[in-house]
Amino acid sequence: MDSTFVALKYNTLNHISAGYYNLEATNEGENYLLSIIFPAYEFIDVYSIPYDNYTEIRYYDIDNGNVYSASALRGSGMIIKESEPDSIFNQLSGTFEGILINNSDITDSLFISEGYFIFVF
Repeated sequence: MDSTFVALKYNTLNHISAGYYNLEATNEGENYLLSIIFPAYEFIDVYSIPYDNYTEIRYYDIDNGNVYSASALRGSGMIIKESEPDSIFNQLSGTFEGILINNSDITDSLFISEGYFIFVF
């Protein structure tokens, strides 16, 4: 199992679609893209994956084309929402971790620990 440092700082694309936060960003060198999808309008702050059919942590390695994910289909993970946008504080933040499984090779996995996100809407 590989370990990597994930820094989401560049080219962020954040929106709410069909009741879910969709957070997406690349690293500085644009070698990888990380997506985090979880419910926007629920009163809980901790999402244990698998949670539902849409909640997901996805890591796309642009250099070699591998896609790793923790979703209802494979892998496991946790997303903890610490703040969310409101009329005063327009920021969504939290932490995440997971064991993401390669979508093409289930024997290949990626472990993400101590991940965090801060996105402004």
